[in-house]
Amino acid sequence: MRKQKLQILSSQRAAYAAAGVQLKGTPLEVMDQTARDIEHDISLARYGSEIEAERYRIKGKEAKRAGMWKAGTSLLTGGAEIVSFGKQAFGKKTSGASWRG
Repeated sequence: MRKQKLQILSSQRAAYAAAGVQLKGTPLEVMDQTARDIEHDISLARYGSEIEAERYRIKGKEAKRAGMWKAGTSLLTGGAEIVSFGKQAFGKKTSGASWRG
């Protein structure tokens, strides 16, 4: 954007020169305001980028947390299924052996 700033200011300067306007007073103030406006736009763009980056960081943390919860749930579900299977398989007396749980 700064390169564009220089191009805009150069175009303004060339237009003033072609019209025979001296770079003092109002024309100089216009160029100064143009430079300030462009710097303000650059600041807004940078701020917007920082906010977007922070949103992506937050989304990443949320995805990580969700993955951990899902993994924990899977482990607990799997453990419950193993216990259920064990009770079904060994809970009934088979050939004199029994499972207590």
